Amino acid sequence: MRKKVIIISTIILLLIMLYFVIQMFDPFHTLPIVELTDNLTAEQNEKVTNISYIEDVRHGKVISKEENIDTTTLGKKKIKIEIENNYGKKREYIFYIDVKEVEE
Repeated sequence: MRKKVIIISTIILLLIMLYFVIQMFDPFHTLPIVELTDNLTAEQNEKVTNISYIEDVRHGKVISKEENIDTTTLGKKKIKIEIENNYGKKREYIFYIDVKEVEE
């Protein structure tokens, strides 16, 4: 009886570890890879959108609607977009831009 419990516990532990390894290393390319532009800054009062900083999404696509980003205040802005992989799984992607003062 005790041997069965040890074997079942070991199998469950291995399955949990396998799940996390697959999630971390993504060997089946199920996670989209978002490529952002090199410049993640905006000038104060500049018109930019949530998807204007995205160059490409490998293994997926952006499904968020294009929305303006408030650039009236200076500092870091948290940008959230929703992406979908090639298998239809949706995921939130977060990145930050820096709103700077207009240089003259």
